[in-house]
Amino acid sequence: MRRIREIQPPEAQATAAQFRALSSQARELAFSWYRLTQGLAQDWEGEAHIRFEEMASSGKIAAEDDVLWSEWQAGHVASIRVRIWETDWKPELSPKPGRPN
Repeated sequence: MRRIREIQPPEAQATAAQFRALSSQARELAFSWYRLTQGLAQDWEGEAHIRFEEMASSGKIAAEDDVLWSEWQAGHVASIRVRIWETDWKPELSPKPGRPN
């Protein structure tokens, strides 16, 4: 008899945890980036300030994208399931010689 069974690969949870840790680190880096750029932006004026704000804004968006990507990957890996086909082999009984079927 054949049946299908779903399992989660043993490494899926560990890998998902690593992605969550990356997400946490990326979040900390994004916050540090924000604090650093805010401190610098307050001291600058004119064209230098505008250019710096543009650069800082794009860097912040990239850092936030890294956080979202890591969180998405963690959820994706944690949801991975594998289907395994199992077969139970049972010997067939054959009629004894000299007996009718």
